[in-house]
Amino acid sequence: MLTLSPTFNSYGNHARQAGAEVHTIALDPMQNFALPVERILEEAKQHNAKLIVICAPNNPTGTIFPKEQLHKIVLESEALVFIDAAYAEFCNQDLRYLLAESDRVVMAHTLSKAYALAGVRVGYALTSPDIAKELQKLVVNFTMSPFSEAAAIIALENKARFQPLIAALVSERERLQAELTLTAGGNVYPSGTNFLLVDIGRPAKEAQSYLRSQQGVLVADMGMYAGYENYLRISIGTPEQNDLVVHGLAHYLKTART
Repeated sequence: MLTLSPTFNSYGNHARQAGAEVHTIALDPMQNFALPVERILEEAKQHNAKLIVICAPNNPTGTIFPKEQLHKIVLESEALVFIDAAYAEFCNQDLRYLLAESDRVVMAHTLSKAYALAGVRVGYALTSPDIAKELQKLVVNFTMSPFSEAAAIIALENKARFQPLIAALVSERERLQAELTLTAGGNVYPSGTNFLLVDIGRPAKEAQSYLRSQQGVLVADMGMYAGYENYLRISIGTPEQNDLVVHGLAHYLKTART
């Protein structure tokens, strides 16, 4: 399997548990975590990769990968390409056309993010009929409760009602990015998700503890990724919660520098 770094850790973890050999390609923060298309194609061929896994937009960087680049990987690789589109609604990126370009694409979606239904644990995959048949072999009876099924159906039937909420979150994300850039002094990366990745230039674990104890808000430090000990991942909350993060982080950084 070939995947990126940093990205959602479960891809590599589950692949290794299944006995797969995992190869990772590092994304470069100096390049805003741009997708290294040619290197992906080269290493997929070199290692005879059976599977390429890409989170689009990426987690935890928030990066939106251009459609044309993903298209090139799908067309020019011989591997099965798994695209995790969990955050696609927050950047209005529709990659479903790739399913018509190749029968080697699997696209995963979830109702946990844009539909705010993390508690029901419902997701779905879009793929070719042949691959769908193979995936169905892994499904056992009673995988979802009747409540989860009903909640998922109602959410999808009322998709339009979620659009104002998504638009408000995106607007707040842009405001928070601008505020953090001005007040926190860190490098705030462009995001197409419901969170922002921020390099604060000093150990993020300490900033996380400060924000939790002094402001009552919880953000994630990215210390589980090697080389990202100075990074925070900040989920977009209410305007009031976001203000607490901005003011608290600005005060923490000012105090830490003196």
